Order: sequence, then structure tokens, then C-alpha cells
Amino acid sequence: MKIKTLNTVPFVIAYMISLPIEGFILTLLGFKTLTIPLLVFSITSTILLFRAFTGTLRIDLQNEAEIIIIQWDKKPLFSTMENQTIKLSDIKNWKFYSGRIADRLKIYFNDNSSLKIDFNNMIDFGENGKNTEKLLLFLDTKNIQQE
Repeated sequence: MKIKTLNTVPFVIAYMISLPIEGFILTLLGFKTLTIPLLVFSITSTILLFRAFTGTLRIDLQNEAEIIIIQWDKKPLFSTMENQTIKLSDIKNWKFYSGRIADRLKIYFNDNSSLKIDFNNMIDFGENGKNTEKLLLFLDTKNIQQE
């Protein structure tokens, strides 16, 4: 199944930095009324930033082997998560956080490390929600504790 992800922290930081830069560039260009050009630049930069910080993650749930295979189709900027295979026996517990822009699944491993997946709710939330539910149901049916 394919899941759209959003790297939220770098996206928000880049967006907050882009706003004053846009205003500064527009004043250098000599626009006296900044409302319409700032609105156009803001929408354009938001779309560009959104495309840069979103990705597509392919998750393969294998019941018999009791593993989860995670591979990137499109990796977002500043993502630290690599392609990996997770044995269900290595998972200690997991926690799901529901949010407006992105839902987050945090998986805790037996070696005290963790994996964070941010599910994008802004685009394709219907299909993304169904795939997220499949993953959570898979973790639940394998009797892995939810924190």
C-alpha cells in the first residue's frame, strides 16, 4: 500500500522563513501595494514547499513472515527515515497521534529506538486514511501493545 507522508517540522520552519523573505524581495522590486503580489508569492511558495516536503511511502505488510517492509517511492527533503524491514518481534509498542495537517505513528523498538511516520492529511486523505487504518489494524491484530 502507498501512503503519502509530510515532513511537518521542516515544512513549518521553511514556511515561516519564506514569508519575511518574500516581503523583503517584493519591497526590493518596488511594489508599493504588497497585498496581491505577496498573496501570489505566498501561495506559490507554499505549493513549492509542500511538494518538497511530501513523499510517498510504500508499506508492505507480510502476515506469514511477520514483517513490515518500508520503502520510499518519493523521499521528502530532510527525512531521516531510510528503507527498512521491521520484524514484528522487534516492536515494543506504538502510539498514534491524530492531527489536522498530519497524523503521526510512532513505533518504539525493543532497543529503545523509535520510528516516526507522519501521514499527510492535506492531500488524498480518504485513501491515506484507509491505508493508515490497515497499518494500525495490522499492528493491533499482531498483539503489539499500543502506548
